[in-house]
Amino acid sequence: MIELSDLGTGYPLYFRFFKYSIGALLLIIALSGMYNLISNVKEGACKQSQEEAKDETSETYCIEGYNMSFALSNKRDNPGLLTAQIALNLVTVIAIIIFFQIMRYRFRKMKIAADEKTIRPSDYTVQLQNIPFEAKKSDIREWIYKTFPNENLDIVRVIRTHAIGEYIKLINTGSELRVKKALLNYMAEKLSEKEKAKEKIITEKLAQIENRIEQIQKYRLLKQVPIVFVTFQTTQGK
Repeated sequence: MIELSDLGTGYPLYFRFFKYSIGALLLIIALSGMYNLISNVKEGACKQSQEEAKDETSETYCIEGYNMSFALSNKRDNPGLLTAQIALNLVTVIAIIIFFQIMRYRFRKMKIAADEKTIRPSDYTVQLQNIPFEAKKSDIREWIYKTFPNENLDIVRVIRTHAIGEYIKLINTGSELRVKKALLNYMAEKLSEKEKAKEKIITEKLAQIENRIEQIQKYRLLKQVPIVFVTFQTTQGK
């Protein structure tokens, strides 16, 4: 049996999220990241004037190494560069907030567009509750037409619902007994007297269950519940 499933907007939104994430990183690098890195490298971790190098009493802060060439501490003595970096960081935060709002808006727009193009049974069906048990399908149709006389409704189908708990339980129990019976039949030559008696009991129970299922299907013994589904020809009708 071929089954169709609706994947929804999860998959396209998932890959679209990756694209926007890359865009957010590029935005951060463009606004403040490149400036921060270049200004840190330009200042250098161990820049000292000749006078400071000769003065043995002067305090120095110099940690050599590749990693430290990108450190913020390189421009600790340059207030202008630090001020510019703080300003660019603030601009970056504001830009990212705006970027996230745009991303959220486009995600919602994409989801709404996908929902409009996706056709589901729920787009044409409504659920009515507290329906009297004695109400017939024709009565329900007539009530809808009288309640909405000017809507030009086209009702395709009216479905009454039933309590199927007992039916489902019988189906599942019957499936389990068939598996047990098949296993015992496979080992028929090696069965003991006790196991043969067990097989007989399983066969009798299975026959009772199948008989009960047949009666339910033939005489419609399932109890109705006060819920009805009404399917219309168009989504406007719903």
